[in-house]
Amino acid sequence: MHRTFFIHGFTEDGSIFDRLIPLLGLEKPICVYLKNELKEWSPAGRISVESTAAWLVQKYKIDAQDLIIGHSMGGWIAIHVKQIAGSPVVQLASFTDQQKIFTLTRSLFLLKALVRLHILQSATAINYLKKKYPFDESRALNDQLGDVMAAEDPGYLIQQFEILFRKAAALTVVPDLRIHATPDNIVAPPDEPFVVAPGDHYSLVFHPEFVAGHVTEVLKKLPFNVFSQTTAL
Repeated sequence: MHRTFFIHGFTEDGSIFDRLIPLLGLEKPICVYLKNELKEWSPAGRISVESTAAWLVQKYKIDAQDLIIGHSMGGWIAIHVKQIAGSPVVQLASFTDQQKIFTLTRSLFLLKALVRLHILQSATAINYLKKKYPFDESRALNDQLGDVMAAEDPGYLIQQFEILFRKAAALTVVPDLRIHATPDNIVAPPDEPFVVAPGDHYSLVFHPEFVAGHVTEVLKKLPFNVFSQTTAL
């Protein structure tokens, strides 16, 4: 049976998909927990989105008969899995162009320094980010993720920044579906065609029925079946 992998975003974990997965009726949903994966991998030195995707492909023996669904940073990793293995990909509030990330700096040197000096994880920085967040619908979730970042292991935080901002080679593949909310203040909408979602960066959490409906239409068109045998198509 063909598998479906879910890859979460920056400071998130697999629970970001908790409201979406039950609506898809999948046979074998597998949530990738990046913190655990990177710990098991234990890469020596710097990493990148390409090396992270290669590790996942190698570990799980991912191929073109597996589906990858990624949110935010997870979608960035997912498209690089497709680059390597040819797997179909659904991107949720994600990107194929690193310039689409809203950030105060793209300098890995500066970001690493801010983490190592405990400036980025300080109460002052976290409270500032919380106050600047513009969306009431997902405010509690954003605040929760801010608290996660404040308590996160600095090494893992740096690894996530490396995945996001280390310059990647040009892609030769595209996602099979892009779903994105136009007001997203974390990742700008793609220049390519996409399904406009309600809400903000966290549409998959607060509008899971909408997201699931569009994802399901793509899944039905795959040349292989990812649905549970009990799912009514």
